[in-house]
Amino acid sequence: MVSIMNKKIIIPLLVLAVIIPAVSILGFDTAPHDDRVYTHSSAGISSGASLEELADNADYIVEGKLTNAKSITVPMGSSDDPLRIKALTYWTIQVDKTYKGEPTKELVFLKAGGETDKVVSTYEGLQWKLGDTIFVYLTEEDGILKQYGTTNVSFKLTESGIAEAYPPWNSKPIEQLRQEQTVLTEKFQ
Repeated sequence: MVSIMNKKIIIPLLVLAVIIPAVSILGFDTAPHDDRVYTHSSAGISSGASLEELADNADYIVEGKLTNAKSITVPMGSSDDPLRIKALTYWTIQVDKTYKGEPTKELVFLKAGGETDKVVSTYEGLQWKLGDTIFVYLTEEDGILKQYGTTNVSFKLTESGIAEAYPPWNSKPIEQLRQEQTVLTEKFQ
C-alpha cells in the first residue's frame, strides 16, 4: 500500500527521470564541452564611489568606441595550480571625448574578464563587445592603464540616449552624465 505522501514524492521523481534525459537529448545541455576553465565572480560589483570620487581619483575619463580586444591568461595569486587562472582583456578605445587626462585619439586599457584558449572569465556588471560606445574611468598603475575601481565603474552609451550602468538604477540620460562629468572634471583640474 502506497501512502499519499509517497505518491507526492514518487510522481515528481518519475517526471524528472523522464525530463532530464530528454533535455540533454534535445540539445538543451548548456554545460561547456571543452577543456577550458570557466570562472565567474560577483566580487567587487559595487564601487561605492560617487561620480565626484571617480572624477577626483581617475587619471583618465574618456568616452569613445571599443575598437579592439585582446584577452590574456594570468595566474590567480601565487598558485601553480593550472585551474587557478583567470582572463584579463586589453581593450582599445577610440576616444571621442576626453574629460580628464591628456587628450588622445586612442587608449589601451586592462579590464577584468575575457576569453582565451585556456579560460573564460566573467564578472558581474556591464558586459562590453566591440563597437560599444562607453564612458570609462581609468587609472595608471606601473605604466598600465586599468579600469578604475571595480568592474562596473563605466557606462555603456546606448542609441536610446541612456547611459547604462551596473547596477541598473545608476543608469541616467547620456547628456546628464556628460554635464555632471564636465562640472566635476573642472572642479578637480
